[in-house]
Amino acid sequence: MELSCILHDIGKAADMYQFGFNDACNEASNKKISFTYHEVPSSYITYYVILKKYEDEILANLSSLAVLLHIVRRDNPLNYVKYRVFDRKIWDLRPYYDYIVNNILPDVDLNMLYIRDKDAYNHIKMLRDFVQVNPILSKLHIFFLAPIIIGDNIDARERPNGKHNPWREMFTKQLLEAMGVKT
Repeated sequence: MELSCILHDIGKAADMYQFGFNDACNEASNKKISFTYHEVPSSYITYYVILKKYEDEILANLSSLAVLLHIVRRDNPLNYVKYRVFDRKIWDLRPYYDYIVNNILPDVDLNMLYIRDKDAYNHIKMLRDFVQVNPILSKLHIFFLAPIIIGDNIDARERPNGKHNPWREMFTKQLLEAMGVKT
């Protein structure tokens, strides 16, 4: 579960997303920043890291399924294959390999950090098949998803430049109060 939380946004480090930032990690003035579909490489990396560390395919499937589903989109991410939403995309995190190995995942394989559209579609198809073959077991992904959603909402609430969302504000306020945190 901890690795799922740590890795759920690692796809944002892909070079295709980093073009919008300057060397000081500030938003470049003339570029629109979007992390659309970052959950795809994040899920892919989560699967292989957990599979390598624990040698447990069910755990890897549940963890990576939670990471794939942590973003609310109009379409179910398990249908990305059908609609071919990211043809010709490549997520390359290899420029950050040294940082990732030294600070986050000492055992990560360099090959896990280069994800082509074909790899992503195969990964999503594998997760879709897992859900179809194991409809009850696959529901356990919620135990991995809940901490990711809670953390993301609290983080977004506390971000100084974040968009104000009254529903998120109410949700996180109630959540923090339930956890005994003064708001």
